[in-house]
Amino acid sequence: MSGTELDFTTLLSVENNSLSYIIYEEGRASKESSVFQYEFFIKDHLGNVRQVVRAPNSAMRIATIEPENAEEEEKYFKNIRESRQGAAEHNKTPAGYATAWLNADRGRILGPSRSQEVQQGDSVELGVLGKYVAPKTYQLRYWSSHTNWIGSMKN
Repeated sequence: MSGTELDFTTLLSVENNSLSYIIYEEGRASKESSVFQYEFFIKDHLGNVRQVVRAPNSAMRIATIEPENAEEEEKYFKNIRESRQGAAEHNKTPAGYATAWLNADRGRILGPSRSQEVQQGDSVELGVLGKYVAPKTYQLRYWSSHTNWIGSMKN
């Protein structure tokens, strides 16, 4: 075999002296990137496996705009560095001091952004905080948006 040794004598699968997955009656636990992913078997009336399902992946991405988080956040968001400003009085991150300022007069019309591929049945929860200064009156107006969006895409 090409460098991979499998041992199927028990309900454990070992590849190169490392546990690959564990089989149990309802499914299996498969080791991926040092973390076990649980898969469940759907069987027919004769006990044959007809489908294997796994819990959905869930990830939370937040753009705090704080410079110490820049390396990680810039992997997932665009325009963070371009829109970052120091303004602790407007910051909503606990102990934070940076914000994203958008100002068309200064050429900053697009703030942090992210594209996310979604599939039919996926759900996405979005949250945005913002502040608006009305021209000439300089009245501060704060707004917040928190939306739970469930995609119902058609093929």
